[in-house]
Amino acid sequence: MDENKIKGALLHTKLQRSHIAPDIVPRTRLLVRLEEGGQRPLTLITAPAGYGKSTLASRWAQVCGAACGWISLDAEDNDLHQFLNYFLAALKGVFPQLSLHTESLLETHPLPPIAILTRFLLNDLHQITDPFFFVLDDYHRITDPRVHDLISGLMVHPAKALHLILLSRKEPPLPVASMRGRGLVTELNGDELRLTPSEAATFLKQMGNLTVDDATASILGKKTEGWPAGLRLAGLYLQGHQDLRTKAEELSGSSTHIAEYLFAEVLSRQSPEMVFFLQETAILDRFCAPLCQRLHQPRTGSDPEASAEQFIRWLKENNLFVIGLDNEGYWFRYHHLFQDFLKKNRQQNSPSDQVGELHRVAGHWFAENGLFEEAIQHYLAAGATPDAVELVRENRYRLMNASHFTRLHHWLSAFPERILEQEPLLLTTKAVLGTDLGKNIDIYACTKKASRLLAGLSLNSEANRKLKGEVLVLQGLLKMLMNDTAGSLACGQEALGYLREDAHMVRSLLVLVLAVGHQMSGKTPMAAKTVREAVAKPFCPANIQARMQICLGYAHYLDANSVKTLSAAEDCLRAIRDLPLSHTRAYAHFLNGSVLYMQNNLAAAESCLVNVLHNPYAANPNNLSDSGCILACIYLAQGRESMAIKVQEQLRAHFRENGHARAADLMRSFETEFALRRGDVKQALQLSQQAHFDAGPPRWFFYVPQLTLVKCMLAEGSQASLDKALARLTQLDNEMHRINRTNVRIKVLALLANVHQMRSAETEAMSYLQTALDLAEPGGWIRIFIDTGAPVKAALENVLKEQPDHRFARQVLGAFTLSSPTSDFLTHRETELLLLLAEGLSNKEIADKLCISLLTVKTHLKNIFRKLSAANRIGAVNRARELGIISH
Repeated sequence: MDENKIKGALLHTKLQRSHIAPDIVPRTRLLVRLEEGGQRPLTLITAPAGYGKSTLASRWAQVCGAACGWISLDAEDNDLHQFLNYFLAALKGVFPQLSLHTESLLETHPLPPIAILTRFLLNDLHQITDPFFFVLDDYHRITDPRVHDLISGLMVHPAKALHLILLSRKEPPLPVASMRGRGLVTELNGDELRLTPSEAATFLKQMGNLTVDDATASILGKKTEGWPAGLRLAGLYLQGHQDLRTKAEELSGSSTHIAEYLFAEVLSRQSPEMVFFLQETAILDRFCAPLCQRLHQPRTGSDPEASAEQFIRWLKENNLFVIGLDNEGYWFRYHHLFQDFLKKNRQQNSPSDQVGELHRVAGHWFAENGLFEEAIQHYLAAGATPDAVELVRENRYRLMNASHFTRLHHWLSAFPERILEQEPLLLTTKAVLGTDLGKNIDIYACTKKASRLLAGLSLNSEANRKLKGEVLVLQGLLKMLMNDTAGSLACGQEALGYLREDAHMVRSLLVLVLAVGHQMSGKTPMAAKTVREAVAKPFCPANIQARMQICLGYAHYLDANSVKTLSAAEDCLRAIRDLPLSHTRAYAHFLNGSVLYMQNNLAAAESCLVNVLHNPYAANPNNLSDSGCILACIYLAQGRESMAIKVQEQLRAHFRENGHARAADLMRSFETEFALRRGDVKQALQLSQQAHFDAGPPRWFFYVPQLTLVKCMLAEGSQASLDKALARLTQLDNEMHRINRTNVRIKVLALLANVHQMRSAETEAMSYLQTALDLAEPGGWIRIFIDTGAPVKAALENVLKEQPDHRFARQVLGAFTLSSPTSDFLTHRETELLLLLAEGLSNKEIADKLCISLLTVKTHLKNIFRKLSAANRIGAVNRARELGIISH
C-alpha cells in the first residue's frame, strides 16, 4: 500500500463550500437580513431539510467576497477531537500561513478541558485581522456537549474577525437566549426561508424543460408551503405532463406526505438501471464514479453497459438532489432528504443481507483507496468485524511509527466495547497506546485480557506470533514497573523472536524494557548497546529514535549518571527538532531539569521544567507530576513560596479534571513533603493521615512517597518513630541496591545517615553518608543532601574531620551552608525569642521578659518551628545552633 495513503485522516471534500446550483433563486430579502446582522459574531439559520440553508450561506459568502471556512458535518464529527481536527484544517485552508497553537493539544488524549481548548482556539483566531466567515453546516448532527461548550465559549469573548454561521435543522443546545440578550446573534428560521410566491414562480421557471405559469406556480407554492425541496420535487414530477395546473391541484396532504409521494413518483419514472444505482449508493455519505461502479451489481435484463459515469451525469442533468463536494467534480453526495428517502425505499424492498454486502464492498473500496475511517464504518455496518480488525492490523504500525496515536485511538473507539474485548489485536493496540498516555491501568487490563485470548490461539499463525511478541513486551513493561528485573528481561528477550522489524513503536517499548532491565541488573553498558543497535536499524524514524534516546536517558538517570543522561536528552531533542512531538520533547525537558536540580543548578533546572508545565496536556502524567514537584522545591528554595504553592494547586486541579488518579494521589502525598520542607511539621503530620505513601512500588524518579513517610517519622523524633524509620529505610536500601536504583538509593542512604545522627550513632551515620557521597559524586548530585535536612550537615562535618581532603563532601557542605537559612531568615523578635528558648525559659517567662502576650509568644514559636523545620522547642534550639544562628 502507498505509504502516503496513511496520512489522509481528513476528508477534504467536507471542507468545500456548498455548491450553488445554476437555477438558484436570488434571495435578496434574506441576503439583506444577513448583511444587516453581519457585524454580529454569530448567524444561526435553522430550518428543516430542503430549505436552502447551505445554498443561502454559500451565496452570502460569495456576495460578500469574504474568506470562508466551511465544514459539512456528519455523524463522525460528533466527537470533540474529530471536530477540532476539521475546524483547524478548515482554518488552515483559508489562512495557510497561520500558526495554530491549538494543534499541539490534538496530540493529547484525552483532550484538555474545554476552557483550555477555548482559550487556545481564541488566541489562534485573534491572529486573523481580516473578517472571515466560518460555516458549520448540518450542526444538528452534533450531540457531544463538549462541542457545544466549545462553540459557546468562542462566543463569550468572540474573535473580532470571526463571523460564525451555524446551519441546523433545529435550534442547537447553545445559550442562544443569552446571546440574543447580548446582541451577538442574527437568526433566520424555516418560515423566513420559505419561498414567496414570486420566488417560487422564478424557481420553477428556471428549472429546465418546464414552463409554469404564475397561477400554477402559486398553487405549487401553497401546496408545498414554500418549501424549496418540495418545489424542486414538484418540478421534477411535472416534467413530461401536459396539464401542469391540474396535476398541481391534485397534490394534497402535508408537505412531508407530498414529498414522499413526489419522491416515489419521480423514482417510478426512472429506468430500472438508474433506480438500482440510486438504491445501491444510498448507503454512502459521499460517492464518486469508481465507488459507484464497484457497488453496482447488474440485474437480469438490465443494461450491462450502464456505467457509473453515466449515472452521475444523469444525476446532474436531472438535478436529482445531488450535491458536488469538490471543484473537480469527482465527489458527490445526495441531499440528506433524498438519501433518507432512498434508504427507506431500499429497506422496504431489499433483504438486509444485500445491504450488508453493499457496506462490505464499500468498505473494501475505501480501504483500497486509503480512506480508512470510512472503511471501518462500512465494515462494522456490514457486520464484517474481521475485515475491520484486519484493516487495523495492516495499518496500525504505520500510525504508531508516525506517532499518530490519537488517530489510531479514534479507530479503536469506532469498535463497540463487546468487539474490542474479544479481539487480542485491538486489546494490545489499546495497551500500546496506553503506554504513551501513562495509563497503567489500561495497560494492565488490556494485556491481561489479550494474553488470555491469545493462549487459546495457535502460534503457527504469523499474525498470532506477532501479537505474542507485543503481549510479551507489555508484560515485560509491567514487570519492570513492579521492579521484577528477571521477569522483565525474560519477557523482553523472548519478545525479540516474535516482533516484526517494522514495528518501530513497539520495538521502542522493547528497548525500554531491555535497557532498564539491563540497568537494573547492573549492566548499564548493555543498556547503551541495546539502544545504539536499535537506533542504527535501517528505516528507524526520527521520532522513534528520539523515544529510544529517552529510554537510554532513563537508564542513565537511574544510575545517577548526569553526563550521559543529559547527552541522551539532547540527542532526543536534536532528533525531533523539526517535528511537532511535544509529548516526547517533554520527556527530554524533564530529564534535563531533574539532573540540573540534583546538581543544584536551580535556575537552569527551572528553565527546563517550565517547558513541561507550559503544555501539561502534552506530558506524561508521571513526568508532569515530578516536574511540578521539582519546581515547587526550586521555588521554595528561592524564597518564592507562593509560586511553589501555585504550581501544586494547578497540577492537582489538572490531574483531578483529567482523571489521572495516580498522579493526583502523588500530588496529595507531596503536600506532606512540601509542608516538611517549609518547616510546618504539624501540618505535615496532619496531611500524612490522608496520604497514600505505599500505593505502589517505589518510583523511579524524583519524588518517592515512601521517603516522605520516613521523613514524617523523623519529624516526630520519638525513639519509636526513629526505630520505625530505620527499619523502613533498611528495607528500602536493600531493595534499591538489589535493582541498582542508584538515584533513589542515594536519598535512602542520606536519610539513614540522618536517622543514625539523630540516634547519636555518629559512626553509622558517617558510614551511610560516605556510601551516599560515593554514589552521588560522579554525577555531582549535591541537592539530595541539602534536601535531606540538618542532621546530614552534622554528619558531613564529621566526615570532613576524618577526611579533610574529601573534595565532594566539602563541596556539598559549602552548598548546604549557602542553601541554609541564616539569622536574616528570622525576624529580630524571633531571634530574641530563640535566645530565651536556649536559656530554658518557659512561654510565660518569655512573655513577661519581652512584655508581650502569651498568644504572641506562641505565634512567634510557630513561625520559628516552621522556618527551622523543627517539631518542638529543643529541636528549634538545636537546629539554630547547627546553623550558627545562636552560639553553642
